[in-house]
Amino acid sequence: MRIRLLCASIAILLSGCGGGSEDAGTTTPPTQPPVQPPAPVQYIASSVSANGGALDPSSQKVESGKSAIFSITADTGFTLEAITGCGGTLNALTYTTAVITADCTITPTFIANAENAIKHQDHRLASASELIDFSIAKLASIDTKRKAHINQLYQGVGSSISWHPTHDSITFSSFMPENTFTVLPSNVDGSGESAVRGLVMAGEQQGQRYAAMAGNLFSVNTSAQTDTLLKNILGWLTKGADKTDGLSIVTTQMPSKADSWDFPHNEGIRTWLTNNYPAAHSINAANTCDYSELSNCIDTLKPDVILISDIDRQSLGFAGIKAAIAKAKAAGIPLLLSNYWRNQSPMLSPLYLEMGLSTSGNYWSKLNANDLSVTDVLAEDTALTKVNNLLGKLNEASFDTSVLNDCTGNYLSCNAAAFVDSFKAGADWYRSNAETLDNNAIDVFTKADFPLMKAGLLLADKYRSEIDYPIAYSEHAQWQQALFADWTVSYARVHNLAQPDLGEYVTDRANLSKGSNAHYAYPATVSERKTISVPYAGQWTTTGWYALPGQTIKLTRLDSSAANVEIKLNYHRRNTNRAYEQKVYRGPLELAQQRLRLAQGKSIEFSSPYGGPIYLYINGDASSVDVNAEHVAKHPTIMDFSNPAEIAAFNERIQNTELPHVDLRTDGAEQHLRRDRFLNAIGTYVPDVNALLNSIVDDHINSVYTLAGLKIQGKSLSESLPADV
Repeated sequence: MRIRLLCASIAILLSGCGGGSEDAGTTTPPTQPPVQPPAPVQYIASSVSANGGALDPSSQKVESGKSAIFSITADTGFTLEAITGCGGTLNALTYTTAVITADCTITPTFIANAENAIKHQDHRLASASELIDFSIAKLASIDTKRKAHINQLYQGVGSSISWHPTHDSITFSSFMPENTFTVLPSNVDGSGESAVRGLVMAGEQQGQRYAAMAGNLFSVNTSAQTDTLLKNILGWLTKGADKTDGLSIVTTQMPSKADSWDFPHNEGIRTWLTNNYPAAHSINAANTCDYSELSNCIDTLKPDVILISDIDRQSLGFAGIKAAIAKAKAAGIPLLLSNYWRNQSPMLSPLYLEMGLSTSGNYWSKLNANDLSVTDVLAEDTALTKVNNLLGKLNEASFDTSVLNDCTGNYLSCNAAAFVDSFKAGADWYRSNAETLDNNAIDVFTKADFPLMKAGLLLADKYRSEIDYPIAYSEHAQWQQALFADWTVSYARVHNLAQPDLGEYVTDRANLSKGSNAHYAYPATVSERKTISVPYAGQWTTTGWYALPGQTIKLTRLDSSAANVEIKLNYHRRNTNRAYEQKVYRGPLELAQQRLRLAQGKSIEFSSPYGGPIYLYINGDASSVDVNAEHVAKHPTIMDFSNPAEIAAFNERIQNTELPHVDLRTDGAEQHLRRDRFLNAIGTYVPDVNALLNSIVDDHINSVYTLAGLKIQGKSLSESLPADV
């Protein structure tokens, strides 16, 4: 019995382990599911929506530890400016993220091509049309903002307004119209002819409002209309504070009857306030807030507005009020400037410049507003409308050289009606602003403002790069573009581009041909210090230095003299360009200019698209200055004919340079000419350079000047005469 039970137990055990005989049958165990690896962790890399372009795809899921790739597509007229996020790297137009370990966001920034060109000061980054469209859009934005202000300022004025600031006044033009706008323009001059410039300007920068008047609107030729306008201006400046708790005003540097019987502005202002803000204003006692006292008045009187004129009884200039003005700006106190002079004064000049205003004296022109329609003032800024019209014509290449037919001199000075309407009225806005910027050594590309001027200068760069002399009278669009290039030059720019084709400026007209640039090889530049003198004040003279086209030049005054020094580039008079007479465009219209000033103890950097000899104009109480020059070339020059070393250096340079100009200075006179013309004078009667130099001194300078009885500066007449006289 035990044996049977044991056998049965063994059989059961074998069966449970899959044992037993084959014919006993098989049993399949249940299948176990395979062990699944954990699901991968995924993150999302997404892009922020941006104006001007997009990433493709806009987002994607990425496994942890892997990277993602995005393609970048800019819209037409835009380019990628920057891209950040997800630790990525940019390669051309592909953005690859770093290894992804969490959700992340990519932020692309796109910029319009015109804005990109302005940012990098490179016209090649935008087309001409894009630069023009940018400018037109900017003008539209400026006008929308202007109209909003003008509508507020002319509330209650009526249908027309007149104001004559007298001939003891100035007029304005805004070279920063994005900040500063015309409130009251002139419409006629003293002869009744149409003449448009600003008589009252206003603007806002960094939260501070300001205004400037050609004369004193409180006391000069006032009317009910001007009173209403002035009250509106005060309300605008104070943002309505004049009506909430009364007007607190401080006057400084204001002329009184003791200063001027004709213009007692201190008295006139107080009378005006009594009439227009009765029992609702406070004002300092006349002349108690002048110079350094203005700072104390700001602290104690807490004015809503500061009214500044330019009577300078202590001859301190702007320095006398500079600290107080800085305090006013920091406090956001509005400034209202009241001109007293016939030209802009040294005291107010820095403020006009900060406000973006160029000025002109009004003594002879007598510009004024005569029954000016308020509707017209509201409708447009005449000066900017002319700029807008010019830009439209440039965009359409709409120009016919026949509008130049009535010009009898250099086109820069031509006021023939057809030419003014078709081109000059708009182009003069760029030119006059460039002159103002250069006079004040402002390189607009180093500033945050000036979008219109920047775009205009780059457009001129583009047109200048495409000039191909000679330009026939029938090439209308090429004339239009060359004119704009010549009109729109700022020498205070550190990085002007060299004009590839300099035409007749550097070679004879017979050598000019289409498709071939008239230019020259550049020598090495040097740094050099010199004492530059003139025989008497009010003259310009050669320095022996040459500005290469597109080269940044730096001049530094090291003397302490009281001389006033201006930098003159090139020597050509305007009408040496005979395009107006020959009807062929062979070279730049204006090469000689004298816009840049070199102040005592100061440095200035500048460049020229044309290059050329550098001269100094020296005036004032000294006739000699000490100047250091950097990055200048040396062209064939003689400054002292009695110095054999200079003669030898001249001989070496004249034969071994391509620099196209020559300067010769003697005690009596100077000669400035093209190098090829100098060399062409050598021939049968003048065998070599030395003989030509002697001939210039003996036959030209001595015969023309000394035999005419004109003695050399610093010498007696007998000492000045040639030995054979």
